[in-house]
Amino acid sequence: MNGSEGSAVTPGLVDGQDYSAWLEDAGIDPTGIELTAPARISRWQVYDESWRTAYKFSFRVLNGPELDLPLLYSEAKKTKPPKPLKKQLTDKALVILWSDLQVGKVASRGGTAELLQRVSDTRARIIANVKQERPSKIVFCDVGDLIEGFSSTADMHQLATNDLSIMKQIDVSTTIMWDTLKPSQSTVMT
Repeated sequence: MNGSEGSAVTPGLVDGQDYSAWLEDAGIDPTGIELTAPARISRWQVYDESWRTAYKFSFRVLNGPELDLPLLYSEAKKTKPPKPLKKQLTDKALVILWSDLQVGKVASRGGTAELLQRVSDTRARIIANVKQERPSKIVFCDVGDLIEGFSSTADMHQLATNDLSIMKQIDVSTTIMWDTLKPSQSTVMT
């Protein structure tokens, strides 16, 4: 998989079963992809005289929200510098360890839409903590695993469990991070 494009090779499918059924069995919605070239088909007869058919094809993923990196830059331009603080800060530091978002992954906790809601809830808790504790410093650490990606020992499994291309995963991840860090958030302490 490269961005929103990839390729697949099916095993020998029982005569009459096409790659659409195989994709569904793998958890991939065949209506959510588009072939980018005609499929190559191999057909052979097995010992019991039944036939098997294998398909090799290239495709493009059609699903997922349309997000792009320019969104991050347009949001950054709208941000105003923080206002000076009016109240005394404590001699505390808040350390935020930002990790394991796995943007693009679809699993028991949902997909991208559910992730965005969880991040929004987390952001609200962070802001409430800052208002209550009034730390003099906030340290934000990106400790990794922000995107799901497509390269692992189970590549085909990831095609079935990702709802965003690799570039969309990066766009969403950086946008979420910016939304959490943007200077206008620092005005919550005034």
